Amino acid sequence: MVKIIALRGLFLTTFKFIIKYMLQLIAHRGASKYAPENTMGAFLLAHQMGSRHMECDVILCADKVPIVMHDHNLGRTTDGE
Repeated sequence: MVKIIALRGLFLTTFKFIIKYMLQLIAHRGASKYAPENTMGAFLLAHQMGSRHMECDVILCADKVPIVMHDHNLGRTTDGE
């Protein structure tokens, strides 16, 4: 029983170290649960919520202009065509 408790303590100490120093919060598409994804509002909100890293999706339109959008069509995230 003592060995199990000691190992559990070591595990929890290691886990806390990993959480504090090794894991990074990266906002994929910003705070897309609370704001429209891949928008400045989503990125600013993610920053306010504690994220220091952002990841966005960039695709090329048919005219070779890059835009920030995840999907290759507008159906899921807009009401446009």
